[in-house]
Amino acid sequence: MTDSGSSEARPEDRVLIFRLGGGRFGIRLTEVGEVLRLDQPPVAVPGSPAWLAGILNHHGRVVPVLRLDGVLGVAPSTGEQAIHIDLAGEPAALLVDGVDCLECVRPEGPNSQGRQRAWHGDRLLELLTVHELLRAAGV
Repeated sequence: MTDSGSSEARPEDRVLIFRLGGGRFGIRLTEVGEVLRLDQPPVAVPGSPAWLAGILNHHGRVVPVLRLDGVLGVAPSTGEQAIHIDLAGEPAALLVDGVDCLECVRPEGPNSQGRQRAWHGDRLLELLTVHELLRAAGV
C-alpha cells in the first residue's frame, strides 16, 4: 500500500539504462533477459547485413548480436556488453558500450517507431521499444 501522495512505479516504467555511441538510452525491464559481458567479440558472419554484429554461444544456443548504432544514428559501439532480449520468441542480444543502471523513468510524448523521450532524474534519454524500432528500420 502506498501513501496517497506517492505513486508506485509501474513495471513498464522500470528501465535498464545503457550507453551507446555517446548517447544514453533505456530499454524496459520487461524486454530484458540479462546483461552479458563480452570477453570476446561476437563471431562475424560472412555476408551478413551491417546491423548484425555476429553471433555468440549463450548457454548452448546460437544468439544473433544486433548493432543498434546504425539504426539509432550514433557512433559505432565499442561492444563491451550486450543486452540479452527475447525478439519475437527468439533469443537475440543488443551490442552496447555499457550498462549504467536500472531505474524508473518518466516517459514523455508519443512512441514513434520504437523511440520515445523519457526523463531520468533531470536528464533526458531515449526509451526504446526494440521490436518496434527494428521493424521500423527494416531489420
